[in-house]
Amino acid sequence: MFQFLKLNYFKLCANIILMGHGDTNILIRTDSFFRAMAIFGPIVFISEILDIWFIENQSFTLFTAGFVVANAVIGGITHKIKGDFRFETFFIQTGKMTGIITLTYLVLEGIVSPIGVNTVTSGVIAVFQVATLLYPGSKILKNIFIWSDGEHPPKFIMERLIQF
Repeated sequence: MFQFLKLNYFKLCANIILMGHGDTNILIRTDSFFRAMAIFGPIVFISEILDIWFIENQSFTLFTAGFVVANAVIGGITHKIKGDFRFETFFIQTGKMTGIITLTYLVLEGIVSPIGVNTVTSGVIAVFQVATLLYPGSKILKNIFIWSDGEHPPKFIMERLIQF
């Protein structure tokens, strides 16, 4: 497999060099240009879409990443204290949470995006973002609840989060 990737990378580099080389036939240069664009075009397109989305949702993205990291650290410490910490489980659970959050948000965003931009859509997206943040946030609060021996956050809040 790695040999295949090295070969394709070599071909891409060769196409880029041939495209810019002045002594090469115009047909070879044009062919090289279109081959390089066939590879770079989709990558640049997806990168630009993600960049625009990130600029619009920067605070949500940063809070989500922060919540996942905080959950991993606090959950890891909690399980270390309980004596059942395992790195394999730690990485699997953190990856699982990241995947669930990503897929859930993509589906919810996809449901709302065809509607267009208006006040109702903005409100619905805000609700989706809060609901998405509640998944890692509730796990953080659960671990803090365990750490504090049930003193904080108050038990009635934890019951509501568990029901949610």
